[in-house]
Amino acid sequence: MSFLKSYAITEHVRNQILFQSGQAMLAQANHMPENLLSLLRA
Repeated sequence: MSFLKSYAITEHVRNQILFQSGQAMLAQANHMPENLLSLLRA
């Protein structure tokens, strides 16, 4: 495998990880108001 192909694959995987971690952070942020309300109700 050539260096350029290896580099391209590495960058692609890196970008996928960044995208997925961003999605996970957004999902958690969307649940924060619900969590706060459940704490206030307790």
